[in-house]
Amino acid sequence: TKDEQWLNQYEQTINQLAKIEPTHTQVRYLSHTLALRRGEAEKASKLLKALVNQNPENEYLHFELARAYQQLKENTLAEQSYQAALKIVPNHWKGLNQLGRLYYRTAQYDKAIATYQQLVSLTPKNAFAYTGLSASYYGKGKLESALVYAKEGNALNPTVRGYSNIGVFHFILGQYQDAISAYKQAIKLDKND
Repeated sequence: TKDEQWLNQYEQTINQLAKIEPTHTQVRYLSHTLALRRGEAEKASKLLKALVNQNPENEYLHFELARAYQQLKENTLAEQSYQAALKIVPNHWKGLNQLGRLYYRTAQYDKAIATYQQLVSLTPKNAFAYTGLSASYYGKGKLESALVYAKEGNALNPTVRGYSNIGVFHFILGQYQDAISAYKQAIKLDKND
């Protein structure tokens, strides 16, 4: 659950570990996770920078530092951290997806498209990669391409949101019968939505 009691217990465990071995790397590692979950991104970024300096080849720490930078709205630093991690593990699916999302959220659609295309080439049966491409093309105003990738992603993993997005693209393009068909498919999956 998202009940705060779990974070409080997590913090108690960290404090117990710190009493046993206060300088142990895991104490800082666990502390950064707690700070991120509590929205204390400044504290998390300081802990993570120290951990990255000690363990520069640990891609996970770079990914986590990127998350902290995103919370701080330091998007350039977040991008640099993602890229540092991807130099270590260039085909890391989750890392590429997160970098693509960063580019999308910051309206860097060409970079997002390139990242999601790389993701599609690595995982051609991954619906999320196609959804990212669709959203990025939509952001650029290229509705026909957005529709193509929305259909590809939804074919791999049919969802209410997928059919709804397809319906929206058809509607905007003036393809009303196709829009109606897509909306009907969405309703079949969830009559209460």
